[in-house]
Amino acid sequence: MGRLDEIQNNPSFERLGLRILELAKSKKAVDMGKLSEAEIINWGYLVYKKLWDEFELDSVLEEIQKSGKTQFNLSNACFLMVIEHLLSPRSKLAAYGRQSRYINLPEVKLQHLYRALDKLELYKETLEETLYLRGRNLFNEQVDVVFCDVTTFSFESVKADTLREFGYSKDGKFNEVQVVLGLLIDANGCPIGYELFPSNTFEGRTLEVAL
Repeated sequence: MGRLDEIQNNPSFERLGLRILELAKSKKAVDMGKLSEAEIINWGYLVYKKLWDEFELDSVLEEIQKSGKTQFNLSNACFLMVIEHLLSPRSKLAAYGRQSRYINLPEVKLQHLYRALDKLELYKETLEETLYLRGRNLFNEQVDVVFCDVTTFSFESVKADTLREFGYSKDGKFNEVQVVLGLLIDANGCPIGYELFPSNTFEGRTLEVAL
């Protein structure tokens, strides 16, 4: 709608606001500053739902659900995690607690979010290929040239395992375990796929595996 300093005290916007109240049959305006976070309902996620539908992700995840005999709705769990990551990245526990903010969104149980992550990991390559092929058709994506960006992600932990290790940290967190992420992108910066490596992996050895 424009910059705040341009629309404040603007008679045109005041008339527009009053007209919206009239159409909504509301008796008074709502002071957003006095609303608690629990009272705010999010409609904007429907924009992402449109893109989700364009990629036909419900049908893709339904097939994965059938093949793995998953008892919960995998698509609902994944969509909640996606919109939370896009709009307000937090933990899966926080995503579970905030889901009532989204209008008409099916309720998802907390354990289903965690189990969905396990399922996504098993079908990672299938999902990447499907997303790439559909993105290529929707956006005329070209892969004549691809780029590989490598970075590190740390954990607030010192417990190492087969993937999380100590290594060179690009954000200076040398006292925490981390992983190396190799991300393939096209010439427009759109992601194609990714691979995770132990943090002591030399960057020069990640490209061939990612390809």
